[in-house]
This record gives sequence, C-alpha cells and structure tokens, in this order.
Amino acid sequence: MPIVAETIGVSAPVWTWAVPLIVGVIALAGVIATAAVAYLNTRRQLRSAHTLKIAEMRQNWINELRDTMASFHSYGTSQISTTTTSESFMRRGRKSS
Repeated sequence: MPIVAETIGVSAPVWTWAVPLIVGVIALAGVIATAAVAYLNTRRQLRSAHTLKIAEMRQNWINELRDTMASFHSYGTSQISTTTTSESFMRRGRKSS
C-alpha cells in the first residue's frame, strides 16, 4: 500500500502557487533584459556605421581636394601658357562640388 501524505499527517504547503509565479516573473525579466541588450547593441552598431560612413566621405573629400589643389598648383607654376591650359586652370580654380 502506497504512503499518502494525508495518511501520515503531512499536508502540502500552501504557497505552492507561488513557485510558478516566481518562475514566470524571472522568465519575463530575462526576456525584457534580452530585448534591452539587443536594442542597445543595435543602436551602437548604427552609430558606429554612421560614424564610419562620415569618415569615409570626409576622406574622399580630402583626397579630391588634394588632387584638385595639386592640379591647380601645377597649372599656376607652369611656364607654358596656352589658351587650353588657361581655360583648364580657370576651371580648376572655380571648381565647387
């Protein structure tokens, strides 16, 4: 004959309903924490990508300015002056982009 809790005078605790509630609250806190970390990481990645893109555009602008200034300077320091080089020199000096 199996031993049943009531036969030996032991009853189940009254707080057994609290165990699933506590487990559920802990699981919900884990889900919320995971979502918060994912959101923060996504924001950090987007900010980093934006910063890198701005730096790339800035570097391209600097390289283009350097090339234009070198070309402009070479026209200005050359001793040979023709109509074609004069027009090219003026075009380089007025370049705005």
